[in-house]
Amino acid sequence: MLIAMRGRIKCAQRTFPQLSNPPHLTSPTRGESVNQLTIGIAALVLVCTAFSVLWLRTRSRSRLGRADQAHRAAFEQSPNGVLLVDAESLRIVDANPAVQRNLGYTLEELRGLTLSQLFSDDGAEPEALLRRLRNPSPQLPIEARQRCKDGTLRNVEVSGHRLDLDKRHVLALTAHDITVRRKAEAQLLEKQQHLDHLAHHDQLTGLPNRLFLAAYLPGAIEDAKRS
Repeated sequence: MLIAMRGRIKCAQRTFPQLSNPPHLTSPTRGESVNQLTIGIAALVLVCTAFSVLWLRTRSRSRLGRADQAHRAAFEQSPNGVLLVDAESLRIVDANPAVQRNLGYTLEELRGLTLSQLFSDDGAEPEALLRRLRNPSPQLPIEARQRCKDGTLRNVEVSGHRLDLDKRHVLALTAHDITVRRKAEAQLLEKQQHLDHLAHHDQLTGLPNRLFLAAYLPGAIEDAKRS
């Protein structure tokens, strides 16, 4: 029986020669081995490159996320009031908690206001003040008065700069309260005027003394000659 099976196999091999040496069982040549090795190395390089790109993107996004968190924390925890204002309409876009606390407004209320409703200047026209606020400078603060919700006014120095936020031009304005400094300056000026009066007037009669005459008489004589 075994001899008969061998005979049948040989007969089939003579009829179909490819069965005696099937392609998938043949040993690869040296050139084919080199090509297969090259393809394997190229595939490995592609996989490593894709993994590196994915890792770098993930790391970059993580860094950007941490930077955004740091900027947001600096904005919200600043002791000075910070406003983000649309550069075209001058309408308030965002405000940190210090602004809300100092002025008595909620964030929703502030977003419905413009700079002209929050800032004024007794010595300048409203349009002149708005032109200066449109072009803020961190080196040259603008002195103005800031209006609170209850109608009271605060003396502030406003500095800032322009930002590009989501393809939108925004003004970042920081308002520093100088009310206490203004009061101290007024008190100092009053004391200086009082000391000047004591130095140039007699303490008993209140009349000008010789120092007053020496300081002001020459100028008065020159004015009289010109007139």
